Amino acid sequence: MSNKIWDDKSTDLTLNGPKVAISADTSTNISLVAPNGQTGGGVTDQTSVTFSVTGVSTFADGTNADGGLSYQWYEINDGALGISTRYAGAGTSTLTISHALSPEDNGNQYYNRVTFTPDNVSAGGTSGNVINNFVETTPVAIAVAPELFISAGVTTSTVTVDQEATFSCRGGINRDKVSTYDDNQENSIAYQWYLDGSVISDGTIEKDTAATTITRNFGVGDHTLIIPDDAVNVSIRVVGGAGGSGGNDSGSSGGSGGQGRIGKFSIPDGGRTLTINVGGRGGDGASAGNATGGSGGSSPVSSGGRGGNSGTSGSSGSGGGGAGGVFVFDSVSDGYIIAAGGGGGAGGGSLNRGTTNNGDDAGNWQSVSVITGITNGSDGSQPGGDGGGGGGGGGGYRGAVGGSGGSDTPAPRRRRRCFTGGTLVMMANNTKINVEGPSIPNSSRGSYGDSNPSEIIEKPISEVKVGDYVMNKDMKSTNKVVFLETHAAGIDPDENLYSPNNKLKPFATENHPLFINGEWVAVDHKFAPWMEKYNIQEIKDPILEKCGLQKLYNIWVDGDGTYIVNKIGTHSGLYDGGWMRQVWEQGLMSHEDVINFIYEYSREKYELMHGAFLLSRLLGRFNNKLLNRFGVYMIKCDDSCIRKKISEFMMKLLQRRFK
Repeated sequence: MSNKIWDDKSTDLTLNGPKVAISADTSTNISLVAPNGQTGGGVTDQTSVTFSVTGVSTFADGTNADGGLSYQWYEINDGALGISTRYAGAGTSTLTISHALSPEDNGNQYYNRVTFTPDNVSAGGTSGNVINNFVETTPVAIAVAPELFISAGVTTSTVTVDQEATFSCRGGINRDKVSTYDDNQENSIAYQWYLDGSVISDGTIEKDTAATTITRNFGVGDHTLIIPDDAVNVSIRVVGGAGGSGGNDSGSSGGSGGQGRIGKFSIPDGGRTLTINVGGRGGDGASAGNATGGSGGSSPVSSGGRGGNSGTSGSSGSGGGGAGGVFVFDSVSDGYIIAAGGGGGAGGGSLNRGTTNNGDDAGNWQSVSVITGITNGSDGSQPGGDGGGGGGGGGGYRGAVGGSGGSDTPAPRRRRRCFTGGTLVMMANNTKINVEGPSIPNSSRGSYGDSNPSEIIEKPISEVKVGDYVMNKDMKSTNKVVFLETHAAGIDPDENLYSPNNKLKPFATENHPLFINGEWVAVDHKFAPWMEKYNIQEIKDPILEKCGLQKLYNIWVDGDGTYIVNKIGTHSGLYDGGWMRQVWEQGLMSHEDVINFIYEYSREKYELMHGAFLLSRLLGRFNNKLLNRFGVYMIKCDDSCIRKKISEFMMKLLQRRFK
C-alpha cells in the first residue's frame, strides 16, 4: 500500500531542440526562359521559371519536431523578395518568376531561407526551440535568353528593268544594352534571306511573275514617277483643286468655290519619267473689315490668285482664293502633256445681298499640239467701301475666273416702337394726378383680377412723368417710369398704327408688342432680336391706319419692363434703357442725344441695332459715371472716327455672340 496521496506520473521532454535542415535543395523546372514574356524564336516556349526547395525540422533521433516551417526567397544581391506582379510564392517553398527581363534578370541568383517555429506546449507541442535559427539553400541562377529584335527593317528599292537593287536589314540583341555581353551576342546574329517564303542562296534566280497593276496617288506638291520600260496600259487621272469659299456678312453668305477640271488620259507604253506638279486648293475668305482674302492655291508652275480683301469700312466677307493648276511633264516629249485648270475662288458676302457669286469651274479640256500660255490666276478685287471681296482666279491652263465681289445693300428701314399721345396708361394706386382717369369696368378687366375699380387710375401716355409708377402687365407689381421716349410729329407720316380690334382706334406702331389672351402679338413681330424669348406672334386681322402728323410716345420702366396701355399689356422694348438712360440722368447726353442714338441704330444702322442694345445693357450693369463718360466719348462722333468704328465693332461681336 502506498502512502502517497497521488501516484507517480511520468512526463517526456526532449532537452535538445530540433534542427532545421534542407531535404531538397534549390532546383528549377527549366534551364532557359524566354525574354520579356516573348515566346518562339527557337529558344523556348516557356515564359516563366519555377524554383523549388524542401525544408525539414527533426531531432537527433530522426523524429519530426512539432511546429511549422517558414520559407522566404531572396535574390543574392537585392535581398528578400516582396510583393510584385512578376513574382509569385515569395513566402513559400516554390517561387515562380514571370516575364523575366533580358538582359536585366539574366544571371540573377535566388535562394530560400527556411526557419522553424515550434508549437506551444499548451497546445500539446513537445519541441523546444531549434538549435539553429534558420538554414539557407544553395543559390541557383536564372538564365534569360537574349532578345532578338529588328533594329533596321528591310529597305525598299525601285529600279528600272535590268538594274541592280540592293536590300538590307539589321538585327539587334537586347534593346536596353547593359554590358558587353549584349554586343558580343549581337555579333553572332546569323542572317538568311527568303524570296516568296523560300530560302535563297548566292547566285542567279529566275522567277516569272504575272503582270501587276501599280497605282500611285500624289497630293499637293512636286512628284517624280518613273515608269519602267515594260510598262503597258498606263493611264493617269488628274483632279484640279477647288477654289475657296467667300467669307460671310450679315444677310449674305459667301459664294462657293468653283471646281477644278478632272480628266483621265492614256500614256504611251514604255519607259519614261513623269514630273507631276499638283497645285493646292484655294483658301477660304474671312469675315471682317478689310479682311484678308483667301490664299491662292500653291503651285510652282501656275498658282491660284489670292481672293480680294473685303471693303475697308464696315465688316464684309473677303473673296476665296483660286486653286493652283495640275501639270504633267513628260521626259520623252520634253514638255507638258497635261495641264488642268484650278477652280475659281468665290466672292465674299455683302450686307443683305443674299447668296454671293460663286467661283467659276475650270475650263473644259482642249487638245492642242503644244501647251503654252500658262499663267498664274488673277487676284480678286477689293471694293472701295463696305462690301465683299472678289474671288481669286484659278491657276493652270484655262483656269477658272473668280466670283465677283459686291457692295452692301442698305439696311431695311425700320419703324419706331411707340404709342399715340392719347393712349391711356394704367397707373399704380399711389400715383398722384390732378384729374382721375376713367376706371376699368368690371366687364373689361380680362385677366387683371377683381381689383376695386375705384383703385384703378389711367392717364394719357403724353402726361406720364419720370418718377411715376405704373402697373405691370399682370397687375401684380408696379414699375417705376425712368425715361420718356418722345418722337416729334411728322417724322414718318406714312408709318402704320394698329389696333388689335375695332373697339379701339389704332394707337400702336406696328412693331410694338401687345399682351393679349396670354401671348405677345405685333404686326412686325420680328423687329427686335432680344425679344425673341417672348415668342411674339404675328397678330391676325389688325386694324390699320397711317400715323400722319401725330407725336408718338414710349416709356422706359424698371422691373420686368412691362406696363398697361388701353387695358392691354405691353413692353417698353428697351426695359429701363441701361446705359442710354444713365448717361441722360448723369447729364452726359441730352434727351435729344439719346433719341438720336435710338434713331441711328434702329433706322439708319438697323443691322447694328441688336449689338447697340446689348452694349447698352452691358454698360448699364456697372452704372459707373466714369465708364459711362468713356462710352459717350467712344460713340458720340461721326462715322469716320476710329473710336466709333471700334464701338460698332464691339456691337458686331456682341450680336454674333448672343444671336
